[in-house]
Amino acid sequence: MKETPTTNSKYRYFHPHVGVVDHISVMSLAESQDMNTNITCRAATEMTQSAHEIGKRLEDMGQIVHYYGHAHPDNHSLAQVRREKTSFFHHEKNDTSNYSQSKETQSGICLVGVPKQFVENYNVRVLCSGKSLVSRTLTQRLRECDGGIVGVEALTLPYGDGCWEVAMNLLLPNLVPSIQQIVSEWKEGTLLKEYQVGTTLEQCQRCLQMEDRESHDAFVMKQLEMYLESSDC
Repeated sequence: MKETPTTNSKYRYFHPHVGVVDHISVMSLAESQDMNTNITCRAATEMTQSAHEIGKRLEDMGQIVHYYGHAHPDNHSLAQVRREKTSFFHHEKNDTSNYSQSKETQSGICLVGVPKQFVENYNVRVLCSGKSLVSRTLTQRLRECDGGIVGVEALTLPYGDGCWEVAMNLLLPNLVPSIQQIVSEWKEGTLLKEYQVGTTLEQCQRCLQMEDRESHDAFVMKQLEMYLESSDC
């Protein structure tokens, strides 16, 4: 799905994606509490079977599917599969084309995988003079590979009109307070919005309780309807 460009923007900006159903993760709730422990071999095997079943059903509907993590024969990471098999990272070369377009199918590509840990997502949208400044200051201060917070993977994405977003994968629990502290100290631009993306561990655990399922499903469907009404899909 494409991000709707801001009203006054001269350009159309897209959140990177490669298909109608872009990415599906099969993750363990039972073994996600210990931040120093990856999933067991048995759990990985069971979730890999589930991932392959999901992938097969998508392929039966015409979707191109690539696997990552434990579902990949060589345990390749999500980032590696995206780089090798898709055009997800074309935005790094200032390519603002439609990332979801595929020559083989209108549905594009879907990545299905089993991460080593339960992964949550958190985004920070800012107003700044340029992507390089955001990448050098805020993104690098946040992501682990640049000496930032352990367990944070981060990417700088364009939103137009001087807006940028730092999109993060959180590989360990309870990282949001540390992220918020660094963001509050960032002086190179203006903070516009911070928000959790997708389903959190706490939401998944609540959903397992029968009395919460109907309300949870209704909330998810309502959010999807609101997004589809407001987005240029």
